Amino acid sequence: MMSWNLKTVVGSTAVLMAAFACAGCSSTPTLGDMMSSHGKVADGLGDDWSRGQAMVKKGTKLKTESEKLIAKGQSKEEEAERLLAEGQQLQQATQVAFKQQFGTLQQ
Repeated sequence: MMSWNLKTVVGSTAVLMAAFACAGCSSTPTLGDMMSSHGKVADGLGDDWSRGQAMVKKGTKLKTESEKLIAKGQSKEEEAERLLAEGQQLQQATQVAFKQQFGTLQQ
């Protein structure tokens, strides 16, 4: 996150330094030169903001999908617990019924 800020600052500083370096060579930078350098910086900031917006959109989508998967997994876990309990009760009931009808039960 810090790198794009640093890149923007370094880029804008380089553009402004180049504009002022030319001032020593011939004349001071014109208003158009300054506007152009600001425009380049603004373009870079706009590109970075757009990339950030795309990341936010993708992150939001992934979070929503993961929340749905978690809810589905929790539902399946609850169903598994219910089936385990019912299955164990059925096994115990059949063992009791078998023992009552046939006597001892050996495994």
